[in-house]
Amino acid sequence: MGYYNNESLSRGEYFSWINNTNEGSTEKQTLINLDYFKFMRRRFGLELDIYAFDAGNLDGASGTYGSMENPRFRENFPQGFGTVAKAAEEAGMRMGLWAGADGFGDTPEEEAARKEIFISLCRDLNFALFKFDTVCGELRREKQAAFVDMLRECRKYAPDLIVLNHRNQLEKAADAATTFLWQGSETYIDVHAFNEICAPHHRVSALLRGYPPENERICEDHGVCLSSCMDYWQDELVVHLFSRCLLLAPQLYGNPWLLKDEEQAQLGYLCALHRKYRQALIHQYPMEGLDCCRGDENVRFIVLVNPAWTERKVTLSRADIALPEGNWQARIEHPFIRHLGEMGDTISCTVPPFRSLLLRLERNISFPAPRGVDARPLEFIGNETEFSLFGEGKKEYSLSLAGDLSSYKEAWLDGKPVPALLEGKSISWSAPGDSGKAGGFLGELAPCSVPKNAEALYEAAMFAADNEALEVRTLKRSGETAFPEVQAARDAFFGQDTFVYRGESCRFAFDGREDTFFCAATQDWDQRIQGGCLRIDLGEARTEVDIDFLMEKNESLPFAADGSADLTSFIPAEISAPWQKDIMEFNFVPKIVPIIERRKAFRQICRLTFEKPVRYIRLQGAPIRVISVKAVHLNNLFAPYHAPACAWQGEITLSHYPEGSYLCVALDGEHGQEGAYAALSVGDQLIGPCDRAPSYPCDPFEHYVRARSHHYTYYFPLENLPEGEKIKVHVLGMPWGKAEFTPKVYVSLPEAPVHHGKLCLKK
Repeated sequence: MGYYNNESLSRGEYFSWINNTNEGSTEKQTLINLDYFKFMRRRFGLELDIYAFDAGNLDGASGTYGSMENPRFRENFPQGFGTVAKAAEEAGMRMGLWAGADGFGDTPEEEAARKEIFISLCRDLNFALFKFDTVCGELRREKQAAFVDMLRECRKYAPDLIVLNHRNQLEKAADAATTFLWQGSETYIDVHAFNEICAPHHRVSALLRGYPPENERICEDHGVCLSSCMDYWQDELVVHLFSRCLLLAPQLYGNPWLLKDEEQAQLGYLCALHRKYRQALIHQYPMEGLDCCRGDENVRFIVLVNPAWTERKVTLSRADIALPEGNWQARIEHPFIRHLGEMGDTISCTVPPFRSLLLRLERNISFPAPRGVDARPLEFIGNETEFSLFGEGKKEYSLSLAGDLSSYKEAWLDGKPVPALLEGKSISWSAPGDSGKAGGFLGELAPCSVPKNAEALYEAAMFAADNEALEVRTLKRSGETAFPEVQAARDAFFGQDTFVYRGESCRFAFDGREDTFFCAATQDWDQRIQGGCLRIDLGEARTEVDIDFLMEKNESLPFAADGSADLTSFIPAEISAPWQKDIMEFNFVPKIVPIIERRKAFRQICRLTFEKPVRYIRLQGAPIRVISVKAVHLNNLFAPYHAPACAWQGEITLSHYPEGSYLCVALDGEHGQEGAYAALSVGDQLIGPCDRAPSYPCDPFEHYVRARSHHYTYYFPLENLPEGEKIKVHVLGMPWGKAEFTPKVYVSLPEAPVHHGKLCLKK
């Protein structure tokens, strides 16, 4: 079965986990997703070889082996997999499938039928990949020979078939698999991959994994998850593509349509660069630590990783990267493109905190790029090459172009022609605005007595946070898209019934529908902290609020409710008896095999009345499903207020930092699960953090956020904070937590400065 070895070229794959969970996909949604990949190939040069279905399309979780004659399969795929296989071919891809390794039944007839499913996929539809996962069940020893025989027959029709082994103990059948899962690790951010140290973003654990020893490439690192906590995904992708460069690279999963529009271009550019040089990238030249060098006699790609809060300055000699004699050009490809010119005896680079840097050395770099100014690609397919330009405000740059310019006839900078650039000349360019101060360490917080306004600080943190699904949080980050194919894939994901009826977004309490709800827990998962508390931000002060609930068994009214105009003091609510008490059916999505079920519950509409207008409302013991309430924000998993057991405090004064900078309050040590929270106060104004790594608990689409007990880092955008004024930084230690940590404060600069200019080259 040795079709692949360490010299094999990488194959690009997308697999559909987290676009769907164990309920599987549908033909309609898959065709929409494939349209996205056709668009990405046409517009941004993203070429993938495989589109692989994940769980639930044939087999499901917990030993639910399936059949293509199953009515549910036929409902989801009326033409079998034929229609999607044809669409994949039009996108330059072949299909793949997740399954369990067994399913051979107990009779010769059942075994033959199981084999025929997979053989037919290779024989009739040219499938390129099977992933066998223990989520579905283990391969019985007595069926190992059947497993081997099945794959041998499959490879008669698809000799290049890739077989991924996810944790199966295949024993005698091990040689039938192509890869194993390196480190046994999956990469869904803050679900399976999460920070073990304090850091300025969520993806540090993925960034610091390193690479397999001895240039082992015939394994699987589980790829890059593009679904949750998207900031700094490019750093992880660079390590995945140019450090590890495994058989499956790029390997992407989740919802890449949730990237920002400008990030779609970055995804295409980095993947296209890898694909162009994948033959050279087979070869690895060892370096120390997390750094890696790959290439051949004509090109080198060096990945440098910085695992610290301070900048890392690196100087490399030719010997460090085994660079042959001769002239070499140097170009940084990430985090920005910048042509550096000829490589001398050494070359120096600066890697920002907790980032990766991709340096390219080549004897002749033909693709044009700016020299003297940082840039990112916007367009590079077809007759136009376009870059975003970045620079420090009020600083003058000498801008020129490097690379082969012979095919270009026009150059435009910020909408004005600049023919001098195509003549090899330099022009002066300056970015508007102020550059701002560099980020860094601001100091430690000192232990203090619990402040008198501790409840207000705690509630400021609670009302600033959300418990929505990780993908809902990502959508808020994404912003609107100008690409119809991206919008269609987003709509298909968030509009699928199994997403809607899980109730993971508070928008379902605002959508005007009576069959949707915002859900705090299910019978399978209840993540409410200390019993939970429904928090409602009305957006304006009112004296009356109506709340429409669904109530199941073990839930009862009345519950306790209070409200506040400004979080400084809370007054109790008068709760009216429900005036509607109907039994109604609702759609329910169970955890293991998430096929929609119908359940019955009581519908209750209650009115809260306050003596004075309130904006912020807390309900303890509230039912877990809210059908509707007139408000702007809800969360439902955080604990009711408990007096903190301890506290820390410090005072800072902020200078002018670049737009997009943010404050990090890092709890360096052990604080317990949800055991400490951060907030700020500026005079009478209280400010809660916008985010935290690892993530706040969520109402999950696929899986709950893993509970962590150490090294939280809270984030506060500086755009919400005044310059020159004294800001108090508070950390509250909860009574169920631990106080074995040191709070530290940093300013982190944005992932990319504000886009200051646009350079366009036309053929």
